[in-house]
Amino acid sequence: MNSKSLTGLLPYECSGWKAGSMDKFYDNETLYNYIDGGAELYISYGFSEVISRKYIKAGQPEIRVDIFDMIKSRNAYGVYTHSRERIEHNYGQGSQTLIEAVLFWKDRYYISILCQTGTTDCDEAIHCLAKAIDAAIPNEGRIPGVVKLLPEFKLVAESVTYFHHPVWLNYFAWLFEDNYLNITKETSAVWAKYQTTKKRAMLLLVQYPDEHTARLGNDSFTKYFFSNPENGLITKDKSGRWLSSRLEGKLFAAVFDAPDKDFTKTLLDKIHNK
Repeated sequence: MNSKSLTGLLPYECSGWKAGSMDKFYDNETLYNYIDGGAELYISYGFSEVISRKYIKAGQPEIRVDIFDMIKSRNAYGVYTHSRERIEHNYGQGSQTLIEAVLFWKDRYYISILCQTGTTDCDEAIHCLAKAIDAAIPNEGRIPGVVKLLPEFKLVAESVTYFHHPVWLNYFAWLFEDNYLNITKETSAVWAKYQTTKKRAMLLLVQYPDEHTARLGNDSFTKYFFSNPENGLITKDKSGRWLSSRLEGKLFAAVFDAPDKDFTKTLLDKIHNK
């Protein structure tokens, strides 16, 4: 995808707002100049380029639209899972409407539409832009297969977070001092939270490209988290919650913060059944 193609996804005018000054483009080397402190998220997913356009209307606040080309649909989906607080399907393949903003993903793109100050007219324009961009992207991408292996039993759906970079191993809590599971761009991993009686448990799934690599990751994890693996891959952590893991072929699964042994076994068995 080149800059000209990204430009073609944006309307010139929507609900009275017109494209303002010249579009700006940022890549891996210049993204930090645009969103310092947030660039790592996009780069960790395989970011290629972003187009940023401002829309203006006399007497109204400015609207900024960013379309991130994430190269692959799994990357766009992953970025989207980081930003959502609830699941909506108003635009693209998953969206979220916030105060003065619409965020969504479709195919290989992640789209952010923001208004500086909320007004009724501005809200209408934001949704007009979202609808136009959605229609301009002809194809849909595939949700990563590992996500579909998550058990639905007590799943907190909005917590599902897909990744393939080791920095996100500590997304929910600080658990890993190193990349013990050998997460690379060749792996597909997903975090999810599950509702329990007192505290949400966490499930981590990692799908490896082959069984040999999966065994290496599993062995490293086991050595780090289980002092005596011969007694079974289940143990209590310092807070009295339960941790357990299982390897089946190319798929590694681990349950953290579970309330009891039965809950860990239930989740791992449901993955096996899938």
